[in-house]
Amino acid sequence: MKAFLQCAAIALALFGCSQFGHHLNSDDELEGLIAAEVHAAVSGNIGLVTLSEVGDFPWDHLLILAPYTALSTVEDSLGVKLSSLGHFGINERDDVTLMVFVEGDTPVRAVAYPRSAGDFAEVEPVLIPREKAIFPIEPMPNGRVKMRLAGQ
Repeated sequence: MKAFLQCAAIALALFGCSQFGHHLNSDDELEGLIAAEVHAAVSGNIGLVTLSEVGDFPWDHLLILAPYTALSTVEDSLGVKLSSLGHFGINERDDVTLMVFVEGDTPVRAVAYPRSAGDFAEVEPVLIPREKAIFPIEPMPNGRVKMRLAGQ
């Protein structure tokens, strides 16, 4: 009986870890790098936020999910696996934009980026090639800034 209980405990632990292992959490360090890029662009009057060199991990596309985006719709239209992002609740939130760094068809990093720090919410949900992850800054009357995809 003791051996059975030990096996059951191990099986439950492995099952529990495998369930939570599929969630991609917000990357605080990456959020800081993005915020630094936005701040540098604003304070230096550069006028562009360039994210193509952000992150020391492999990624080939950036996907920006605006508030109230339905993940299933984006999955179907772009062919990207977004099940690891459901816990962010982007389909019900308006305080963040979900920035998803993708390698192939799989998200490798995600940032729930606060819209108050720089609003990317008007960027359409498309796969932006890494080399084109460049966003002109548009100042807003309330002192905040919003970004659009260059050429949009």
